[in-house]
Amino acid sequence: MRGNSLNSRLVAIEEARERDRLAASARAEVRASHAVDDHAASMRHRLRLENVGAVEARDVAVRVNGLPIAEATGVILGGDVTIEAMQPGARFDYRIFTHAGETPPLDVEVEWTDDSGIRGKSRARVRVGR
Repeated sequence: MRGNSLNSRLVAIEEARERDRLAASARAEVRASHAVDDHAASMRHRLRLENVGAVEARDVAVRVNGLPIAEATGVILGGDVTIEAMQPGARFDYRIFTHAGETPPLDVEVEWTDDSGIRGKSRARVRVGR
């Protein structure tokens, strides 16, 4: 009787793991980080967004220090700031304004939708320095 109860629990654990694995396979994961373009004549710092998830991220919204990225200070925008879709592995860079190679940390929040039907969200503190 005891072995049957243990076996039932093990089956339940494995089923939960499989549900989690399937849910993760339908999720995008957009992360923010610091990147440096050292191929330019002078180093250019970038705020990089990357979809490291398994599916497309759609309607990606970015906030920097509590403001929509279009209103944030310290981030230089070139062209349209709307990210309608990011395929898995896609990157999107924004140039970061620096003074003497440094800038205060940027608190970045990213939100998106994906195939899971759950609004995704990530947060990062991006530090820029030499």
